[in-house]
Amino acid sequence: MRPRSCRCCIARLLGYRPQPAQPQNGGWLAKLGLAPSAAPTRPPPKGLYLFGGVGRGQIHADGSVLRGELGPAAPSCAFHAFMQEVHDRLHRLRESMQDEPLHVVAAEIAKSATLLCFDELQVSDIADAMILGRLFEALFAAGVVIVATSNRPPDDLYKDGLQRERFLPFIEMLKRDLDVLELDNGRDYRLARLIGRPVYYAPNDAKAAAALEEIFTELGDGVRPEPMVIEVKKRAVKVPRQACGVAFFTFDELCGQPLGAGDYLAIAEAFESVVLAECAAAETGAAQRSQAFQHLDRHLL
Repeated sequence: MRPRSCRCCIARLLGYRPQPAQPQNGGWLAKLGLAPSAAPTRPPPKGLYLFGGVGRGQIHADGSVLRGELGPAAPSCAFHAFMQEVHDRLHRLRESMQDEPLHVVAAEIAKSATLLCFDELQVSDIADAMILGRLFEALFAAGVVIVATSNRPPDDLYKDGLQRERFLPFIEMLKRDLDVLELDNGRDYRLARLIGRPVYYAPNDAKAAAALEEIFTELGDGVRPEPMVIEVKKRAVKVPRQACGVAFFTFDELCGQPLGAGDYLAIAEAFESVVLAECAAAETGAAQRSQAFQHLDRHLL
Protein backbone atom coordinates (compact mmCIF):
# COMPACT_ATOMS: atom_id res chain seq x y z
CA MET A 1 0.00 0.00 0.00
CA ARG A 2 1.31 3.42 -0.92
CA PRO A 3 1.47 6.15 1.80
CA ARG A 4 -0.87 8.25 -0.32
CA SER A 5 -3.63 5.61 0.06
CA CYS A 6 -3.30 5.71 3.83
CA ARG A 7 -3.35 9.49 3.94
CA CYS A 8 -6.45 9.63 1.70
CA CYS A 9 -8.32 7.44 4.16
CA ILE A 10 -7.10 9.45 7.15
CA ALA A 11 -8.09 12.72 5.49
CA ARG A 12 -11.73 11.68 5.83
CA LEU A 13 -11.28 11.38 9.59
CA LEU A 14 -9.84 14.85 10.15
CA GLY A 15 -12.18 17.18 11.95
CA TYR A 16 -14.90 14.58 12.40
CA ARG A 17 -17.08 14.96 15.48
CA PRO A 18 -20.28 12.94 16.00
CA GLN A 19 -23.41 15.08 16.08
CA PRO A 20 -25.82 14.74 18.99
CA ALA A 21 -28.94 12.75 18.27
CA GLN A 22 -31.87 14.87 17.16
CA PRO A 23 -34.96 14.71 19.41
CA GLN A 24 -37.90 12.90 17.90
CA ASN A 25 -41.15 14.83 17.60
CA GLY A 26 -44.16 13.08 19.07
CA GLY A 27 -47.86 13.71 19.27
CA TRP A 28 -50.49 13.88 16.55
CA LEU A 29 -48.40 15.94 14.17
CA ALA A 30 -45.82 13.16 14.00
CA LYS A 31 -48.51 10.51 13.54
CA LEU A 32 -50.02 12.49 10.67
CA GLY A 33 -46.62 13.05 9.08
CA LEU A 34 -46.83 16.82 9.64
CA ALA A 35 -44.02 17.21 12.18
CA PRO A 36 -40.95 19.14 10.96
CA SER A 37 -38.22 16.79 9.87
CA ALA A 38 -35.04 16.61 11.91
CA ALA A 39 -31.94 18.25 10.47
CA PRO A 40 -29.84 15.75 8.53
CA THR A 41 -26.82 14.51 10.42
CA ARG A 42 -23.40 13.94 8.96
CA PRO A 43 -22.70 10.21 8.73
CA PRO A 44 -19.45 9.11 10.39
CA PRO A 45 -16.56 8.34 8.03
CA LYS A 46 -15.28 4.83 7.68
CA GLY A 47 -12.60 3.76 10.09
CA LEU A 48 -9.28 2.21 9.11
CA TYR A 49 -7.81 -1.29 9.54
CA LEU A 50 -4.12 -1.53 8.65
CA PHE A 51 -2.50 -4.95 8.56
CA GLY A 52 0.78 -6.48 7.50
CA GLY A 53 3.57 -8.72 8.72
CA VAL A 54 5.56 -7.70 11.78
CA GLY A 55 7.66 -4.63 11.01
CA ARG A 56 5.91 -3.86 7.71
CA GLY A 57 5.13 -0.32 8.83
CA GLN A 58 1.59 -0.42 10.18
CA ILE A 59 2.69 0.77 13.62
CA HIS A 60 4.74 3.53 11.98
CA ALA A 61 1.68 4.65 10.02
CA ASP A 62 -0.48 4.54 13.12
CA GLY A 63 2.02 6.43 15.25
CA SER A 64 3.44 9.01 12.87
CA VAL A 65 0.41 9.76 10.73
CA LEU A 66 -2.50 9.26 13.06
CA ARG A 67 -1.05 10.86 16.15
CA GLY A 68 0.49 13.64 14.11
CA GLU A 69 -2.57 14.47 12.04
CA LEU A 70 -5.48 13.46 14.27
CA GLY A 71 -3.86 14.70 17.46
CA PRO A 72 -5.32 14.23 20.96
CA ALA A 73 -8.80 13.52 19.55
CA ALA A 74 -7.57 10.01 18.74
CA PRO A 75 -6.37 8.29 21.92
CA SER A 76 -4.30 5.20 21.20
CA CYS A 77 -3.93 2.10 23.33
CA ALA A 78 -2.99 -1.54 23.08
CA PHE A 79 -6.07 -3.55 22.14
CA HIS A 80 -5.31 -6.10 24.86
CA ALA A 81 -5.35 -3.40 27.55
CA PHE A 82 -8.55 -1.89 26.13
CA MET A 83 -10.40 -5.20 26.35
CA GLN A 84 -9.22 -5.77 29.89
CA GLU A 85 -10.67 -2.39 30.85
CA VAL A 86 -13.95 -3.29 29.12
CA HIS A 87 -14.19 -6.56 31.08
CA ASP A 88 -13.47 -4.70 34.34
CA ARG A 89 -16.26 -2.21 33.64
CA LEU A 90 -18.66 -5.00 32.73
CA HIS A 91 -17.86 -6.80 35.97
CA ARG A 92 -18.61 -3.71 38.05
CA LEU A 93 -21.88 -3.05 36.22
CA ARG A 94 -23.06 -6.64 36.60
CA GLU A 95 -22.40 -6.46 40.32
CA SER A 96 -24.70 -3.43 40.48
CA MET A 97 -27.36 -5.35 38.49
CA GLN A 98 -27.15 -2.90 35.61
CA ASP A 99 -29.31 -3.84 32.61
CA GLU A 100 -27.52 -4.12 29.26
CA PRO A 101 -24.06 -3.46 30.75
CA LEU A 102 -22.29 -3.73 27.38
CA HIS A 103 -24.35 -0.86 25.95
CA VAL A 104 -23.61 1.21 29.06
CA VAL A 105 -19.86 0.62 28.63
CA ALA A 106 -20.05 1.54 24.93
CA ALA A 107 -21.92 4.74 25.80
CA GLU A 108 -19.27 5.68 28.39
CA ILE A 109 -16.49 5.11 25.86
CA ALA A 110 -18.33 7.14 23.20
CA LYS A 111 -18.66 10.08 25.58
CA SER A 112 -14.91 10.20 26.14
CA ALA A 113 -13.59 9.52 22.62
CA THR A 114 -14.62 10.27 19.05
CA LEU A 115 -11.82 8.18 17.53
CA LEU A 116 -10.23 5.09 19.00
CA CYS A 117 -6.82 3.89 17.76
CA PHE A 118 -5.89 0.32 18.62
CA ASP A 119 -2.33 -0.97 18.38
CA GLU A 120 -1.98 -4.66 17.48
CA LEU A 121 -5.60 -5.78 17.23
CA GLN A 122 -5.66 -9.53 17.71
CA VAL A 123 -8.14 -11.85 19.36
CA SER A 124 -7.15 -15.02 21.20
CA ASP A 125 -9.49 -14.96 24.22
CA ILE A 126 -12.97 -16.45 23.84
CA ALA A 127 -14.28 -13.94 26.39
CA ASP A 128 -13.19 -11.12 24.05
CA ALA A 129 -14.46 -12.89 20.94
CA MET A 130 -17.96 -13.33 22.31
CA ILE A 131 -18.57 -9.64 23.09
CA LEU A 132 -16.63 -7.81 20.37
CA GLY A 133 -19.49 -7.83 17.86
CA ARG A 134 -22.01 -6.24 20.20
CA LEU A 135 -19.42 -3.83 21.62
CA PHE A 136 -18.27 -2.50 18.26
CA GLU A 137 -21.85 -2.38 16.96
CA ALA A 138 -22.77 -0.12 19.89
CA LEU A 139 -19.66 2.04 19.38
CA PHE A 140 -20.39 2.46 15.65
CA ALA A 141 -24.02 3.33 16.44
CA ALA A 142 -22.76 6.06 18.79
CA GLY A 143 -20.64 7.56 16.00
CA VAL A 144 -17.25 6.35 17.24
CA VAL A 145 -14.68 5.74 14.51
CA ILE A 146 -12.17 2.90 14.92
CA VAL A 147 -8.61 2.90 13.58
CA ALA A 148 -6.65 -0.29 14.18
CA THR A 149 -3.38 -1.95 13.26
CA SER A 150 -2.84 -5.70 13.15
CA ASN A 151 -0.45 -8.34 11.89
CA ARG A 152 -3.41 -10.31 10.52
CA PRO A 153 -6.05 -9.65 7.85
CA PRO A 154 -9.58 -9.48 9.31
CA ASP A 155 -10.46 -12.95 8.00
CA ASP A 156 -7.64 -14.48 10.07
CA LEU A 157 -8.69 -12.96 13.41
CA TYR A 158 -9.50 -15.55 16.09
CA LYS A 159 -8.52 -18.26 13.62
CA ASP A 160 -9.27 -21.77 14.93
CA GLY A 161 -10.79 -20.23 18.08
CA LEU A 162 -13.58 -21.87 20.08
CA GLN A 163 -17.08 -21.10 18.78
CA ARG A 164 -15.53 -19.05 15.97
CA GLU A 165 -18.78 -19.16 14.01
CA ARG A 166 -20.21 -16.71 16.54
CA PHE A 167 -17.26 -14.41 15.88
CA LEU A 168 -17.64 -14.29 12.09
CA PRO A 169 -20.31 -11.50 12.10
CA PHE A 170 -17.75 -9.25 13.82
CA ILE A 171 -15.28 -9.87 10.98
CA GLU A 172 -17.92 -8.92 8.42
CA MET A 173 -18.69 -5.78 10.43
CA LEU A 174 -15.02 -4.78 10.38
CA LYS A 175 -14.83 -5.22 6.62
CA ARG A 176 -18.05 -3.24 6.15
CA ASP A 177 -17.37 -0.30 8.46
CA LEU A 178 -13.58 0.03 8.13
CA ASP A 179 -11.34 0.56 5.12
CA VAL A 180 -9.07 -2.49 5.14
CA LEU A 181 -5.57 -1.72 3.83
CA GLU A 182 -2.60 -4.06 3.59
CA LEU A 183 0.89 -2.73 4.23
CA ASP A 184 3.18 -5.13 2.45
CA ASN A 185 6.10 -3.93 0.39
CA GLY A 186 8.29 -6.87 1.34
CA ARG A 187 10.48 -4.85 3.68
CA ASP A 188 10.60 -5.35 7.43
CA TYR A 189 11.40 -1.89 8.79
CA ARG A 190 11.97 -3.11 12.32
CA LEU A 191 14.51 -5.74 11.28
CA ALA A 192 16.07 -3.36 8.74
CA ARG A 193 17.18 -1.15 11.62
CA LEU A 194 19.06 -4.07 13.13
CA ILE A 195 20.96 -5.07 10.00
CA GLY A 196 24.64 -5.32 10.82
CA ARG A 197 24.01 -5.15 14.57
CA PRO A 198 24.38 -8.02 17.03
CA VAL A 199 21.20 -9.19 18.71
CA TYR A 200 23.16 -10.41 21.73
CA TYR A 201 25.92 -8.48 23.47
CA ALA A 202 28.65 -9.99 25.64
CA PRO A 203 30.28 -9.46 27.99
CA ASN A 204 27.74 -7.72 30.19
CA ASP A 205 29.63 -4.46 30.58
CA ALA A 206 29.19 -0.73 30.07
CA LYS A 207 29.74 -1.04 26.32
CA ALA A 208 26.94 -3.61 26.03
CA ALA A 209 24.64 -1.43 28.14
CA ALA A 210 25.28 1.58 25.91
CA ALA A 211 24.61 -0.48 22.76
CA LEU A 212 21.27 -1.70 24.11
CA GLU A 213 20.25 1.83 25.06
CA GLU A 214 21.07 2.97 21.52
CA ILE A 215 19.01 0.16 19.99
CA PHE A 216 16.09 0.92 22.31
CA THR A 217 16.17 4.59 21.30
CA GLU A 218 16.37 3.76 17.61
CA LEU A 219 13.56 1.18 17.66
CA GLY A 220 11.45 3.61 19.65
CA ASP A 221 11.90 6.37 17.04
CA GLY A 222 13.57 8.55 19.65
CA VAL A 223 10.32 8.95 21.59
CA ARG A 224 10.80 9.63 25.29
CA PRO A 225 10.09 6.33 27.08
CA GLU A 226 7.51 6.09 29.84
CA PRO A 227 6.55 3.41 32.37
CA MET A 228 3.45 1.35 31.76
CA VAL A 229 1.29 -1.12 33.68
CA ILE A 230 -0.36 -4.09 31.97
CA GLU A 231 -3.25 -5.53 33.92
CA VAL A 232 -3.50 -9.32 33.73
CA LYS A 233 -6.36 -10.95 35.66
CA LYS A 234 -6.53 -8.13 38.20
CA ARG A 235 -2.73 -8.13 38.67
CA ALA A 236 -0.38 -5.37 37.62
CA VAL A 237 2.58 -6.26 35.41
CA LYS A 238 4.97 -3.31 35.49
CA VAL A 239 6.91 -2.23 32.41
CA PRO A 240 9.69 0.14 33.57
CA ARG A 241 10.24 1.78 30.17
CA GLN A 242 8.44 1.58 26.83
CA ALA A 243 8.02 3.64 23.68
CA CYS A 244 6.39 3.00 20.30
CA GLY A 245 5.77 -0.68 20.84
CA VAL A 246 9.23 -1.42 22.30
CA ALA A 247 9.79 -2.34 25.96
CA PHE A 248 13.03 -2.23 27.97
CA PHE A 249 13.63 -4.52 30.96
CA THR A 250 16.58 -5.72 32.92
CA PHE A 251 16.73 -9.49 33.26
CA ASP A 252 15.81 -9.27 36.94
CA GLU A 253 12.84 -6.97 36.23
CA LEU A 254 11.41 -9.45 33.75
CA CYS A 255 12.58 -12.92 34.70
CA GLY A 256 13.32 -12.47 38.38
CA GLN A 257 9.74 -11.55 39.28
CA PRO A 258 6.78 -13.83 40.11
CA LEU A 259 5.35 -13.78 36.59
CA GLY A 260 3.61 -16.61 34.77
CA ALA A 261 3.06 -17.65 31.17
CA GLY A 262 -0.05 -15.44 30.93
CA ASP A 263 1.97 -12.40 31.99
CA TYR A 264 4.63 -13.02 29.35
CA LEU A 265 1.91 -13.56 26.73
CA ALA A 266 0.41 -10.18 27.68
CA ILE A 267 3.81 -8.53 27.27
CA ALA A 268 4.30 -10.20 23.89
CA GLU A 269 0.86 -8.99 22.76
CA ALA A 270 1.50 -5.44 23.96
CA PHE A 271 4.96 -4.96 22.38
CA GLU A 272 6.59 -5.69 19.04
CA SER A 273 10.08 -5.83 20.52
CA VAL A 274 11.64 -6.30 23.95
CA VAL A 275 15.15 -5.16 24.84
CA LEU A 276 16.56 -7.21 27.71
CA ALA A 277 19.62 -5.97 29.60
CA GLU A 278 21.91 -7.30 32.34
CA CYS A 279 21.43 -10.99 31.56
CA ALA A 280 24.13 -12.03 34.01
CA ALA A 281 24.15 -15.60 35.27
CA ALA A 282 22.82 -15.92 38.80
CA GLU A 283 23.10 -18.98 40.99
CA THR A 284 20.21 -18.00 43.26
CA GLY A 285 16.92 -18.91 41.60
CA ALA A 286 18.70 -19.82 38.37
CA ALA A 287 16.24 -22.58 37.47
CA GLN A 288 13.24 -20.33 38.02
CA ARG A 289 14.78 -17.54 35.96
CA SER A 290 15.68 -19.94 33.18
CA GLN A 291 12.10 -21.22 33.02
CA ALA A 292 10.77 -17.64 32.98
CA PHE A 293 13.09 -16.76 30.10
CA GLN A 294 11.88 -19.78 28.15
CA HIS A 295 8.26 -18.63 28.61
CA LEU A 296 9.20 -15.15 27.41
CA ASP A 297 11.20 -16.42 24.42
CA ARG A 298 8.38 -18.73 23.34
CA HIS A 299 5.77 -15.96 23.34
CA LEU A 300 7.93 -13.30 21.69
CA LEU A 301 9.05 -15.42 18.74
